[in-house]
Amino acid sequence: MTGMVGVIVGTFIIAFLSIFAGLFLYGSEVLDISFAESWLFFVSLIGSLWFLMAWYVAIAKAWPKDKRGRSRFVLTLLPPAAFLIITVILRTIADPTVAESAFWTFFYVLLGFLWVSIGMFAANYFFDLSWRDDVLNQTRDQPALYPVIGSFIGLSLIYAGANIGEGPGWWCVLFAGGLGIAAWLVLGYAVHKVTGAFDTVTIDRDAPCGIRMGFYLAASGLILGKASSGDWTSFGATVIEFLIGWYILPLTLVAIYVEKLYAKKRQEKLAAVRSNRQRDEGSAILPAFAWGMAYIIIAIVTVTGVTLWM
Repeated sequence: MTGMVGVIVGTFIIAFLSIFAGLFLYGSEVLDISFAESWLFFVSLIGSLWFLMAWYVAIAKAWPKDKRGRSRFVLTLLPPAAFLIITVILRTIADPTVAESAFWTFFYVLLGFLWVSIGMFAANYFFDLSWRDDVLNQTRDQPALYPVIGSFIGLSLIYAGANIGEGPGWWCVLFAGGLGIAAWLVLGYAVHKVTGAFDTVTIDRDAPCGIRMGFYLAASGLILGKASSGDWTSFGATVIEFLIGWYILPLTLVAIYVEKLYAKKRQEKLAAVRSNRQRDEGSAILPAFAWGMAYIIIAIVTVTGVTLWM
């Protein structure tokens, strides 16, 4: 396992460093990038490398302890997964200037990792969900792993969606994606505030709740990524076009209803334990995955339906 992590980490970080110099020189001399773009490039580079190094160093330090093998392995794969999501979108359906240029693709990939790092910090603040404290630094695999996965993927989808369509510059991506991440954080916080879902995951260590919330965060990211996409015309038009993501509201209401329903069932199970009655702790895992897949299906259907309707 340690060797596998070393290969993944080494390949991922060295790939960034190896292409940095050539692409930047090419971009500065041939593409004639502006001062603001140069500044943002370096900020994104430093922020991305800091985030990735902190991420993988923390995983490497925890690696010798065998009881967290699954969590560490999954955390190791999340940055490459985000890289794949963002790069595929950039090279296929982003602005042609970006899609046809290795430099601009690399520019927006770096910006994407900076975006995800800020988003994960915000998730820690709004959801009280920490990939370090609630997953990595625990003595065994924790249910918080699922919402951490959902957060990482959801943030990547929002950023990738904000890159879809034509626009005059990087500020278009940040503005459109900023609407998406703001809605994602507010609605996730609303679910937590009404149901206490993240406390149920991190404090009560309820795996089914963690699974459902992980899927919800990823599904909401998909819907809001779609809402953040489109050709740029103006700030006002972008806000209006973002309202096409109203489908997130019914999904959030469903998530609240489901979490309230299972909160009541948890209370009944606690009463059963106090009465010395047996319970099957694994019986709720399959329904949790079923609800999670329902969230994803709802997101895919709404996003596809919007695409077809437009």
